[in-house]
Amino acid sequence: MRKGLRRILLILPAVVLALIAAGIFTNAYQIFLPCFERGEEVQPQYGDLILVLGGGMRRGLELGYSTRERLELALRFYRERSRRILVTDGSLYPGSRAIRVFRDFLLKNGVRSGDILLEGKSQTTYENFLYTLPLVQKHSREGVIICTSPYHQKRVRIILRNLQPGYSYVIARMEESEIYQAGSVRRRIRNLGLMIRETGALIKYRLFPSPAVGTDGTE
Repeated sequence: MRKGLRRILLILPAVVLALIAAGIFTNAYQIFLPCFERGEEVQPQYGDLILVLGGGMRRGLELGYSTRERLELALRFYRERSRRILVTDGSLYPGSRAIRVFRDFLLKNGVRSGDILLEGKSQTTYENFLYTLPLVQKHSREGVIICTSPYHQKRVRIILRNLQPGYSYVIARMEESEIYQAGSVRRRIRNLGLMIRETGALIKYRLFPSPAVGTDGTE
């Protein structure tokens, strides 16, 4: 038994290093993506509100990679039909310069000022839905299109299923994402980190699910 255990202890580090190397130097991590993707095709006439789950900002007040791809997906639906765009992101606190960056990006891409809504209190995915609920109820009658990255979609669906927020929604499929585009070691490391972090967040939510919310946005 001791000999077998010693062999396992010798082999295990090599296996771990091989898996890390595969994730860094190849796109092998993408075989796990179907475990995270839960996006659906959105019908052209569906919904009157687009909810964008912000992915933060980069240094120098640049849009984060995740935020940009989610906003670009939202723009696709906006151009298809002029729906309001609601961005929920904790970096949009009162007085934050990030608000200007978000607004300018949307305005430069043809979104009317009156069609832009911003929520800046939320710090988690759960809070994204908690704090936007009053705005969704005020501005949506036909359904909500949720724009988030492929690696984040499973957790969004689980949270929404648990919260039962009381409105119709579709999590939109994203065909172009940073998680698919890993042409360098740096991007592979980032993508691998995103999936590891998301796996941890899923486990945490399974163990400690957030309470449901009322129709007025209260817990």
